[in-house]
Amino acid sequence: QLKGKVKRRKWLDPLFQFVPYKQQNTYVYLFSRTLIRTSEYFGLYLRLTLIATVVLYFSENIYVMIAISLLFIYLTSFQFVPMVRHHDLKIWPQLYPVPEKEKKRSFLSLLSKLLIAQSCLFGLIVFIKGMFIEGLVALIIVLAFSYFLVKWYIPRRLKRLEKSFLA
Repeated sequence: QLKGKVKRRKWLDPLFQFVPYKQQNTYVYLFSRTLIRTSEYFGLYLRLTLIATVVLYFSENIYVMIAISLLFIYLTSFQFVPMVRHHDLKIWPQLYPVPEKEKKRSFLSLLSKLLIAQSCLFGLIVFIKGMFIEGLVALIIVLAFSYFLVKWYIPRRLKRLEKSFLA
């Protein structure tokens, strides 16, 4: 029973300049705004990223670092799945002249960007520790896992969520 608060966060408005003003970007803009303004998602992303970077920084074993990175990438992706249904009970998104498949595509695109950013940060932490080759290997593994999640796992979760929502 989380009750998120909506905050303006005007200092992040320049990020939305990169979303082109087009009909097919309606949900990209909506989900981006939802991420930034809703404390549930924004705070969750920041907390998971911060916890993972601290744990990675103090870890010494590369296998532990890769496992931690994979775990936190999975946790982030898993926790963001409900965002797809965040606006379903509001009437305005139902009035958008945009096909439903654009909603799913936009969500997966945003999630992909979030996971790539998180993966790069995790790889950077390993690089900072002076483990250059290991950091590159870890980065490749974590990026491949992120790709797998966004292209295969999360779309299947969304289908299951849709079936349970319609039932």
